[in-house]
Amino acid sequence: MNIQKIKGGFNAVQSKIREFVYTDLYIAMVLAIVFIGWISECAPFGFVALILSSCVILVFSDDVLPLSVNAFGAMLMVYTDSLEEFAYLWPTFIPLGIAIVIFVLRNVKNKKFTFGKMFFPQIAVSVALLMGGVGVVAKENYLTALPTVIALGIGVLAVYLLFANFVKKDGKDYAGYFAKTLLYIGVAVSVELIVQIASTGLETSEWASAYFGLGWGNRNNVATILCFTAPMGLYLSTKRKYNVLYIAVAMFEYACLVMTMSRGGILFGAIGGVVGLVFSILNAQNRKKQLVNWAIVWAIILVICLVWLDELKGLLSAINERVDVGEGEDVTSGRFDLYKEAWALFKQHPMFGAGMGYIGTEAGAFNDMSMYWFHSTLFQVLGCMGILGVLAYVYFYAVRVWLVIKGMKKGNKFAFFIFVVTIGFDGYSMIDTGTMVPFPNMMLLLALTFIGELALEDDKHECMIDGVSASLMKECYVREPKTVEN
Repeated sequence: MNIQKIKGGFNAVQSKIREFVYTDLYIAMVLAIVFIGWISECAPFGFVALILSSCVILVFSDDVLPLSVNAFGAMLMVYTDSLEEFAYLWPTFIPLGIAIVIFVLRNVKNKKFTFGKMFFPQIAVSVALLMGGVGVVAKENYLTALPTVIALGIGVLAVYLLFANFVKKDGKDYAGYFAKTLLYIGVAVSVELIVQIASTGLETSEWASAYFGLGWGNRNNVATILCFTAPMGLYLSTKRKYNVLYIAVAMFEYACLVMTMSRGGILFGAIGGVVGLVFSILNAQNRKKQLVNWAIVWAIILVICLVWLDELKGLLSAINERVDVGEGEDVTSGRFDLYKEAWALFKQHPMFGAGMGYIGTEAGAFNDMSMYWFHSTLFQVLGCMGILGVLAYVYFYAVRVWLVIKGMKKGNKFAFFIFVVTIGFDGYSMIDTGTMVPFPNMMLLLALTFIGELALEDDKHECMIDGVSASLMKECYVREPKTVEN
């Protein structure tokens, strides 16, 4: 047996795989697997195919970034909210665990451990979550909520450290690749939403009272994800060829956000979308061309609206029905009662709150995640974690916002669109549950934040792709440095 020949063959395969995972085709392939698993409701196919592809990448890759689409796209495969239906597939995670160990052992050599800027803020959040309700919450309730608490604290931190230490820092266009990953995930989410809506057979005017459940989430969860993904199309339109296509995809995702009928999602998504539109023009390589691109997209949107005018009127009527409630009804869906309850808990237990295991008395529903939802980041922190939680989350938000503002002041394009995500996601989370969902929301947020850190540190590569596939490289405009004549 020729060892050198085997080694050479292994290296050749490894090289091809490492090149392939940075292509659009790879991202599309993973999401196609996810979508087929979801629409066919064939869990074995989805899990086996997705985990197999993940194992191959883990064994051959030296970069965790391409696995983003596998990790964050995986949830879209869940076609029912009854997770017990997938329990029998647990053996498929054994090879995944082995592949993760192989990946870490292969790539940890001579690696300097990095904490990242968000390490200590997330540690503070973890402590606040674990200490919430100390001396107040019943032991059995604390233990019931503990898995979610650990996922929100330690689990999110683990994902952040994974990105901080295993994203290969070799001058690639980190932000561009991650933005494409999110944008494509948004397309998959949008298609699933459209399929689900079509399956109801309802007219648009009847959507107000309909339940759009995709299995992995409802209308509000879909809106939350689209607040992450749509701004990435606007970012990519500032630095890629086919700018108009990226704008069109972003507007498609914003349109699907409106179709969710999620009032808070529409409100904060719209605010973020307007800001993103402005940023996409100000940060464009050619502002005049970008204005033309926007004119083309809006012309197409106008034509679509005219063609489906009746459907549009029905949609607007349904949105108005959800906003303009009748006398005696609560436009806040009972949120004010929850907020009053959280404030009362804060006054009773100001230091540590009532804990994440608090079972509640109003409409917060102690549900499958074993949490009582106050439907607001602020009031969840006040009611469940008290002053300790407030201090931890103020620290967490301050560092995140400082990183974004620092990037914007330096003119880093990606920072501007992280700011758009912040408007959509964090704004909406102030009236919904977003920040209290560990996967995918908070893990995705910390991953996005770290990619922002990388883009800020290495912004000279923002429009360069080094060591990545030729198909991606051709899309990126690289401005030549100006020469100064004497």
